[in-house]
Parts: sequence; structure tokens; C-alpha cells
Amino acid sequence: MARNRWVGIAVAACWLAAMPQSLPAQPIPPPPGTPGGFLRRPSADAASTPATHPAPSPLLGTGLRQPLPTRHRGIGIPLQRTSWRNRPWYAGWQIGQLRGDDLVRGAVWQHSAVTGGYWLGYDFDHYWGAEMDWSFAYPRISDGVGNVRRSGRMVFWDVQLLHYPLGDARYRPYFKAGFGVTGVHFEDEQGRYFNRGLVTFPLGLGLKYFWKKWLALRLDITDHIAVGSGRVSSMHNWSFVGGIEWRFGNGGHVMYRP
Repeated sequence: MARNRWVGIAVAACWLAAMPQSLPAQPIPPPPGTPGGFLRRPSADAASTPATHPAPSPLLGTGLRQPLPTRHRGIGIPLQRTSWRNRPWYAGWQIGQLRGDDLVRGAVWQHSAVTGGYWLGYDFDHYWGAEMDWSFAYPRISDGVGNVRRSGRMVFWDVQLLHYPLGDARYRPYFKAGFGVTGVHFEDEQGRYFNRGLVTFPLGLGLKYFWKKWLALRLDITDHIAVGSGRVSSMHNWSFVGGIEWRFGNGGHVMYRP
């Protein structure tokens, strides 16, 4: 009896052990959002996450988030271990010659004269800057029959945008354009005195030379295109000047690598 009981217990244990394997396979529920599955509203994070991961950036692990900008074009003797931007502000003095058109067309004209003035500017990029130009001259005035009257006076005030195509180089050519006012003061052939302010659009080019960290040399050619008013003619007033720039301010004083 005892042996039959133990045999029955062993058979029952084997049957219980084999029963889960004999049960029919249960169907796997479909993923959410598919027919027959549970519909769920996708979260904002899930919606914004791309299906595939982008390729890793070649800059990962280098400490750089974006490529460094190029500060020069490789010509004009690029500056090494210093920069124009280390002292972005400048104030300068200029002297040269002024050659202007007729003040009154065919009746009153101005002769060439010495001109001088000042610059005040700021370089906000290796390739761009802005400046204010204030200059003046006292040309001799002649009328249509050759009589020489007293000297007139020309005053130029301009605000200009400068572009440096070579960037951070020792030889730094530039182009400039802007707007301003030309003040003209003279007597015409009838003795009438004119004191006018004319809207002006200066266009020019020039060259700067990085002589020392705090000092630059400069040549400049500018056409002050003045719009006429009444009897005063529209005119081109050309200035050919040279001068110096005193550089100052704090632009970070970065010791740029070559």
C-alpha cells in the first residue's frame, strides 16, 4: 500500500510539472497604437524624438560646439599672437588735400585746399567696423569772371560703415560708405552769403597698417557726394588724406595662435 501511495505521489508530481508546457501558447498583445492594442496619446517628448539617432558630430569630445570663424584670408601678412580686435576702439587725426566741384554751377567754384580732421571708430568684427569722420577745409572762392573772393569754408560730418576684405591682417585695406552732412559757407558772384547744410553720401576706400599694438597708419580717399539745395549745386568733394589711429579699449586681449 505504501509503495503504491508513493508511486501515485510521484506520478501526480510529474503530471503537475508537465502541465504548463502542455498549455496552449497565449497570443502576444499588439503594441499600443496598433489595431487590437491599447490606444495612447503620444507624449510631447516622444513626438519630438526622431526615429533614428543622427550621426555623432565630429566635434564631440573636442570641447568645440561649432567651427571657429576664420579671422583672416591668409594674405596681407596675417597677424599672429595679437589682433586688431584686442583694441577695437580708435581715434585718429588726418591731413591732406580737398578737391571740390563748383559751388554754383558755372558761376562760383572752389580751388584745391588743405583739409584736416578727425576719426573716431570701433571694429566690431574682424571684417567690419564703423566710424565717425569730422573734417574741414578753407578753399579760395572764385566767381565766373575770375575775381577771387575771400576763402569759403567746407565742413564734413559723416557716419560710415567699413568693410575689411582681408580681415585680421597687418596690411588692412577697406571700403566704406555712409551718410552725413556737408556745411558750405561762401559768397556768390553777387556778394550774397550762403550758409547751407547739404545731405551727403560718402563713398571711399583706404588702407590701414598695423604699426604697433596701439598705433596704426592710414591712407584714405573719399568722395563726399553732396546733394544740392537751391542755387548751391550738387557736387563731388574728393579728399586725399593720410593720418594715424590711436588704438585703445578692451577687446579681450586674446593671444591668437598663428
